[in-house]
Amino acid sequence: MLSDFGGQLGLWSGVSFITLCEFVCLLIELLYIFVNHQISELRRKKLAKEYNGIE
Repeated sequence: MLSDFGGQLGLWSGVSFITLCEFVCLLIELLYIFVNHQISELRRKKLAKEYNGIE
């Protein structure tokens, strides 16, 4: 019974660690997408100002 409990504990702690790594990867990807979107918006606004002759 004790070995069964240890096996289950090891299984769930491993699954929890993998899930935590997946969440960290997801947050990094979302941050990357957000930063790229902000940079492209700034470039677009700058180009629009230059095209319209407003600086």
